[in-house]
Amino acid sequence: MLRVCGKFLKGYILSPNMLEYLKIKISKSKLRDNFDKVKESFQIMLQDGMTYHASKYFKEPYKNVMDCEMNVFRNMLEFIHLWNNNIGFHSYIEKYLKYNYQLVLNLKGADLRGTNLKGAKLRGADLRGAKLIGSDISKADLSKADLRRADLREADLRETDLRGAKLMFAKFDEEQVTYLTNCNLLKSLVYVEECDRLIDYLEYQNMKEAYITTPDPHHSQHTDKYPIYK
Repeated sequence: MLRVCGKFLKGYILSPNMLEYLKIKISKSKLRDNFDKVKESFQIMLQDGMTYHASKYFKEPYKNVMDCEMNVFRNMLEFIHLWNNNIGFHSYIEKYLKYNYQLVLNLKGADLRGTNLKGAKLRGADLRGAKLIGSDISKADLSKADLRRADLREADLRETDLRGAKLMFAKFDEEQVTYLTNCNLLKSLVYVEECDRLIDYLEYQNMKEAYITTPDPHHSQHTDKYPIYK
């Protein structure tokens, strides 16, 4: 599988029609119940290089090696998502994400907790439901990325470009919302450690304003009137 993927996914970007065709073929093949094998192969490719095993086996030189590497990487991300699984990645994925400059990547549901993505170019990436807790995403380009339901709590988002990003139900912490000024946080959620709850951003702002204007020591006990998300 390492050799085949490295050889045949390097030259072009898989189209939506081709991905749909592959999904149908997989559903009727032995691969349907072998997601762990596909995932393991991808993890090895992240470690050794996307085209390493193919070039070694087929003994053919590749031109524009980095373009080939990134094409295979992008296509493999699409390929493994045909199983609709949430995917955890080895830290080797960091180098590919940080090298990317133009490809729109499918990272839906990816477990990227604690990764170093400082300065990464992830414009327009599909990060729906991704776990980015504690990651360094400072100075990264996440403009127009789809971050709906992504968990960004405790991530370093300083100087991160989130302009045009979709943030509905994305999870942030209280510190982050104090410095995020270049994005629309409406309909996102804020984790309030004091009450161990996720609260709608707009209601969180109303709650803070009410607390400041009405310094009632018992006021914080009435947060149940705000939308709470577990």
